[in-house]
Parts: sequence; C-alpha cells; structure tokens
Amino acid sequence: MPVSEYPYPRIDYDALDNLDKIAHDIRGSINVIIGYAQIMLDGASGKINMAQREALQNILTYGNRLYDLTSNILKQLETKSGKK
Repeated sequence: MPVSEYPYPRIDYDALDNLDKIAHDIRGSINVIIGYAQIMLDGASGKINMAQREALQNILTYGNRLYDLTSNILKQLETKSGKK
C-alpha cells in the first residue's frame, strides 16, 4: 500500500515535541500556583479570613485538577512519541 493511501494520519514528531515542552511549562507554572496557595493556607504569609481561605482552597482544588490533566497529556504524548 502506498504511503499516500495509508489509512492512519502520520505522526508529526516535531509537533509532539513542542506540545511536550508546552505541557511541561504549564505543569511547572501550575505547580508554583499550588505551592503559593498552600503556603498562604498554612498561614506563612499571615492571617487569612474565611473568604480568602475558601478562595485559596478553590485554587488548590482546581490547580490540582489542571496539574493532573497536564500530567495525563504528557503521559499520552510520551506514549505516542515512543518515549515510554
């Protein structure tokens, strides 16, 4: 079967590598946000009121979800690129 008739799309490894780098950058940024929110919740930056506590807990919850999502994307990219 000629390559032009191959039924599956060709993998663009350069694009996968770029996505991998982007996902790592996003995950690193999310990790920093989670870390600062946790420091604030722990009281290291001073007292916080209840509204601030709830907002910080939301940041942690959704930050962890985004972190997990980007981790899953990275796992998929590694699988598709043959890194694992």
